Formats: sequence, structure tokens, C-alpha cells
Amino acid sequence: MLLPNTDKAELELIANRLSQEIQQLKIQGQNSEIDITVSIGGKSFTSNFSLTCMIDWVDDALYLAKDKGKNQVVIT
Repeated sequence: MLLPNTDKAELELIANRLSQEIQQLKIQGQNSEIDITVSIGGKSFTSNFSLTCMIDWVDDALYLAKDKGKNQVVIT
């Protein structure tokens, strides 16, 4: 997640709320409901950095979330 003008606490709150909302989705498959989960990585920035740099850091956070297992949020 890259959200401008959002501090770490706000980013974590938004990411967790988004994760919970997605988890509550009920998708009807052919024979049963499909459970949906999401892994979210985010980073709080205090200065201006290049977009490439920010994307790399957020990507690292996402891989940390994925390494923790399904349905995880990691904000660095």
C-alpha cells in the first residue's frame, strides 16, 4: 500500500480494516463459497523518495507478510 499523507499508525489501521473487509467477502463458486484473504505490505515514508525506491520497500513488506502466512498485514 502506498498512501500519501498517511502515517504508520493510520496505514496499519487502513490495511487491517481492508484485510477484514476482504475476508468477509463471500464469493460463490460452482459448488461452494470461496473464502478470500489478502496479504498486505505497506511502508510509512517521512521524506520524498523516488517512486522506484518506495515500490521496492513496499514490495519487501509484502513479501514479509506473505512469509508470515495467509491473511497477514506487515507495515514497516
